[in-house]
Amino acid sequence: MQDTIRDECSRARGARISAIGETLAEKAGPPKYRIWFKHPTTLAFADGLLKVGASNLFIASWIKDYLLHEISLSVRAVTERFLRKLGTARFNL
Repeated sequence: MQDTIRDECSRARGARISAIGETLAEKAGPPKYRIWFKHPTTLAFADGLLKVGASNLFIASWIKDYLLHEISLSVRAVTERFLRKLGTARFNL
């Protein structure tokens, strides 16, 4: 039973992240989304915090500096909650 609940929560989180990504692609525009988010950027959302993982610090900083407004609007549209914080991080490929 516990595994079923966890799986449903994981699916719900995955669906929410997908919806945020789709909304972000609409708000930022397909070309910008493809360049900055498609690959290899990752998104994770929990408790009003969106974590953006990027392959290098330049991409992470650019996203935070230039797309925060579009990201905030996308989170609000999908979750009906305001984005409390945007975290960016570099990950190794």
